[in-house]
Amino acid sequence: MKKILFAISLCLLTLSASAQLKVQSDGKIAIQTTSTALSPISINGAGYSNYYIGCDVPTGKNGILLYTHGGIDGDVIGGEFNAFSNR
Repeated sequence: MKKILFAISLCLLTLSASAQLKVQSDGKIAIQTTSTALSPISINGAGYSNYYIGCDVPTGKNGILLYTHGGIDGDVIGGEFNAFSNR
């Protein structure tokens, strides 16, 4: 009986969980938002229809940072990309 109640509880928790990543029927991706994505990739908001990636930055945070290291055949390379825009 305990196993059945535990299984039912897990199912209810799974059903009530809020998704942080949504792929819409048109292929657009919404991350950490309940809004319908306007950009192909929207983060923390709906994004913008004229931008490929839309990121609504909350107060106290910066925009997007991409960093990579390593390379082909073990060569050590580094790179960094920062994006921040006040709209």
